[in-house]
Amino acid sequence: MKKKGFLLFEVMVSILIVTTVLLVIVKAYGTSQRALKVSDSIVRVMPQFDELLLPSNDTGKISAGDTSGDCRPPYDSYAWDIKSGPASTADLNNVTVTITNKRDPEIETFSLTTFYRTQDNAQAQ
Repeated sequence: MKKKGFLLFEVMVSILIVTTVLLVIVKAYGTSQRALKVSDSIVRVMPQFDELLLPSNDTGKISAGDTSGDCRPPYDSYAWDIKSGPASTADLNNVTVTITNKRDPEIETFSLTTFYRTQDNAQAQ
């Protein structure tokens, strides 16, 4: 007797394999979309870091303390915050710049930490 068709077990295994492959594809697509959104946000925010830090870098001076404000258009949906204080080395300030999307602060918050010479030491040289 010739066998025509598939056993129920064979059909169930093939459905399981196809479902697993589809789930992996959907998960990979979702992950890539999230990564694309984050990288797009980073590209939008990087000019703001430059704008906030370069004036201080040109003069070599930055004062200790906290300042904050809103970014200029077309980045006006972002707010910035600069915190500066003494670092472990006497002639350096630890500077942290944080840029946050005002509409979605839990997802889009970027922070950059660097060091600058203190204002007193920069004037002495």
